Amino acid sequence: MLQEIVEDTDINQDWLNLKQVIIEVATEFRLSKDVKNANHWWDDECKRAIQENNEGRGKYLIRKTRKKNLDICQQKKNNS
Repeated sequence: MLQEIVEDTDINQDWLNLKQVIIEVATEFRLSKDVKNANHWWDDECKRAIQENNEGRGKYLIRKTRKKNLDICQQKKNNS
């Protein structure tokens, strides 16, 4: 019984050590990565295209018709 308690304590301590190492490495990685550089391609044009796509999809979902579906497909072709 005493041996089980000692083993549990070691396991808990091992877990705390591992957890601390993971947190430290994740923090260092996050700080070293340039977040702005990761999304250098994302701009206002992308944002506008996504917004237009979402608006068109919303209109289509309100009342699904073949004409609206064709309009959305044409709009997607024009945006790409």
